[in-house]
Amino acid sequence: MGAEAEAGGRVLLLALGPLDAQIDGVTLALGGRRQRLVLAALLCARDRPLTTDQLAQAVWGDHPPPSAVGSLQAYLSRLRGLLGPRLIVRQSGGYHLRVAPEVVDVDAFERDLASADTARSSGDIEAVASHCRTALARWRGGRFLGEFGAERFAVAEAARLEGLRRHALRTWIDAELELGRHGAVIGDLEALLHDEPYDEHVWAQLMVAYHRAGRRLDALQAYRRADRRLRDGASARLGAEAAMAAWRRGERAGAAGLLDEGLRT
Repeated sequence: MGAEAEAGGRVLLLALGPLDAQIDGVTLALGGRRQRLVLAALLCARDRPLTTDQLAQAVWGDHPPPSAVGSLQAYLSRLRGLLGPRLIVRQSGGYHLRVAPEVVDVDAFERDLASADTARSSGDIEAVASHCRTALARWRGGRFLGEFGAERFAVAEAARLEGLRRHALRTWIDAELELGRHGAVIGDLEALLHDEPYDEHVWAQLMVAYHRAGRRLDALQAYRRADRRLRDGASARLGAEAAMAAWRRGERAGAAGLLDEGLRT
């Protein structure tokens, strides 16, 4: 069973985007920045207890005020009142969240990715695409924990989850291409390249998607854009040989003739 507040409502903790909490779909007012930082730190650590010193550092940095312990007790008391006394517990000299797997959106996201991997192993590409779509839909924009994602306690987890998000997006794109839904992924590929302009695999996917969607001119223009981009960044990024190897992989993926044409122009 999921965590329940004293009133009996179902609690949901949301971290794939700005920090949020809901009871039965109703968004809770989590208090001021410092109180929300306490919840963010606990959520980031999950079942790993955090000591009072660790919580104080999360809230005030390396120089907490003399009143830190009393303030933390007040923040924790208010959060337990909001979320229910069984969700934030004291154990082994620290505090931690005691939550069921369905309570935190991060756990649900990772379960979706595991289901996609299982579907891939069994050859069910439609299920791969479906599980990845569900996983990606759990992100509410921005980074893990929103404004708190750059805090010292959250940086490593934020980077890990961003890597998983990109993996989910790439896996979804691969599945959609295999299923023949080439036009559906073009916008996402262009967006990926805005963030990762030197990723040769994404450029190759974009060319294949345009080509198979019947947009031959767009595919050729994408080839030329990629060629310029990767050659411009070759000294610091890939090198010309690595860039051209990407296009040959794209040709084997289904853009036969297109890349040859690009090389001649």
